[in-house]
Amino acid sequence: MSERSNALFPGVALVTGAASGIGRQVAISFAIEGCRRLALFDKDSTGLNDTKATIKTTSGDANPDVFIRHVDNLDTYEVSRNMELAIKHFGRIDYAVNCAGIYGPTKQSHEVTPEEFDHVINTNFRGLWLFAREELKYMTSQDVGVTHDGRPGFRGSIVNVGSNLGLVGKPKTRENILYLEQAYMRADSWDSGI
Repeated sequence: MSERSNALFPGVALVTGAASGIGRQVAISFAIEGCRRLALFDKDSTGLNDTKATIKTTSGDANPDVFIRHVDNLDTYEVSRNMELAIKHFGRIDYAVNCAGIYGPTKQSHEVTPEEFDHVINTNFRGLWLFAREELKYMTSQDVGVTHDGRPGFRGSIVNVGSNLGLVGKPKTRENILYLEQAYMRADSWDSGI
């Protein structure tokens, strides 16, 4: 990537979970800020096509190259293969934003099945890790990119989007203790601060 551009994001952006929600808006925002090469992944093909159409409309006469792929982030082969196809198409990935994730069941803890629990953990943690692993594999081996003003940049940048419930507030697991108390069950919780 040796070209100089006035766009804030002159490189190639990859967004997972791009069919809806935060992922969709991140993809559109990249286009608004001048990114003209985008790889968009999601398991919702209809949503991906809608995101692509919005990007094409938002970009005006710029005609961005939007590469969309149906990818299930739980499938190791699909993640690896589609990353390979994106690299073949663009030659590199400069910015990766991993937004694919789910909220999960809104039940009390004792009502959640092990299968539901595993699906949330696999989607939100393992799926993100599979993408980040592939992104790192390519980014660590590619040349340093160029910033919007022509200065040497980095080999790549990865942003992993998560819920604020993982950082602030009261995670659902703690809230379930309160439900047990309401059912006249004793449940103690102690946070050591570690």
